[in-house]
Amino acid sequence: MTWLPAAAGGRTRLDRVFGLCPELYADYRTFLSHCWSRSQIDPIVLELCGVRVAHLMGCAPDGVVRAGAALDERDREVLTRASHRSGYVFALGSILSMGAYLLSHDGDLLFYGVFASLMISQLCEYGVQIFLYRTSV
Repeated sequence: MTWLPAAAGGRTRLDRVFGLCPELYADYRTFLSHCWSRSQIDPIVLELCGVRVAHLMGCAPDGVVRAGAALDERDREVLTRASHRSGYVFALGSILSMGAYLLSHDGDLLFYGVFASLMISQLCEYGVQIFLYRTSV
């Protein structure tokens, strides 16, 4: 049920209402993009205000997250610890690869050893992140 005599096509209600006047909708989108890109207000605060207004108006939020969520202290701690642990794995693998190169003088072995240690260290980082998120940091 709407008070508008007609509605245009669109994904959301806002799209359908503004679809009746496309030039106004284009200006609105330009204004909105300027608000998000050149604002002095933190984007997370803008996002929270939009969600609150949608809640007050009885609408569901559009589901588009415009602001990149900042990491909290726990996330930073987990990422730092996991990064440090994976650095040790990479360093150990690289040193072992260099030792193997000194013994065999095979450059391919050095390359593949360092490449493998890089992949293993990345997997180690993911594993440590999962472990730290599931346990208390």
